[in-house]
Amino acid sequence: MQTTTHYIHSPLGHSLHVLEFKGKGAPLIFIHGAIESGTIFYSKTGKGLAPYLCQQGHQCFVVDLRARGLSTPPLKEAEDFNQFDILDHDFPLIIDFVREKSKSNTFSFVSHSWGGVLVNSFLLKSPQWLESCLSNIHISTKRRVGVINFHRFFYIDLMWIFFGSIISAIKGYLPPKIYGPEGESKGTLKDSQRWVYSRKWVDHENDLDYNRLAKEHPLPPTLYITGKKDYCLGHILDVTRFALESGSSLRDVHLLSKENGHLLDYNHIDILTSSTGPNDHFPMIANFLQKSNR
Repeated sequence: MQTTTHYIHSPLGHSLHVLEFKGKGAPLIFIHGAIESGTIFYSKTGKGLAPYLCQQGHQCFVVDLRARGLSTPPLKEAEDFNQFDILDHDFPLIIDFVREKSKSNTFSFVSHSWGGVLVNSFLLKSPQWLESCLSNIHISTKRRVGVINFHRFFYIDLMWIFFGSIISAIKGYLPPKIYGPEGESKGTLKDSQRWVYSRKWVDHENDLDYNRLAKEHPLPPTLYITGKKDYCLGHILDVTRFALESGSSLRDVHLLSKENGHLLDYNHIDILTSSTGPNDHFPMIANFLQKSNR
């Protein structure tokens, strides 16, 4: 399997790392979630969802978002930025790059966790791209955390909101390897903190109402999947809420569990990293892309 490393250089001074898995089919753009990088989609040994879909014929472009992974500069050296800087500036750069490299005017997104929130927000905020986007795969993606349990109290209320705010106030950003392999800028942390508690999906910078936009601009066919053991970061109830507010229906949401015929009750991470994926739910993702991208 042939891979090529690219860097997209922004006129603002930062660069985005992209790992391309060579293929001949429709291009896929992989967008990771918070406190992680594109490596959630692949391993050094050639395992993972991106290599799998490349073997199915897709051109796969795995992105490290701004100041994450191998993108430069790292968080500790980067100026503060928020998620709307990523949506307004970085996403168009990524799409233009993928279209140039793939020689294709169309593409699909594959996301994990908060990456799916960014994808839907981008497409609704910039609907001129909707015609070019054939489909989306959102894995363990929620916007608002509405479920009430111990995991939500510990990981969201205590760690993400309370301690996350204190650490970012002291350091100026959330450093890597505190909650996950990567960190967050002060701006992106605040933006996610606003949305995980808010019933309204609204851009605080200009009061843009994404719920209204989802009714005006239907999103491409989208598959939402999550695991039974994802207790708060991608709980099935919150994933379903996000699918519905994005204009999808209940039939677009799939829970990976033994009860539903899958090999494992997956959690937030092993849904992408488990060795069972290629023999379990990865083929379902490939089939969805094949049908949607005809």
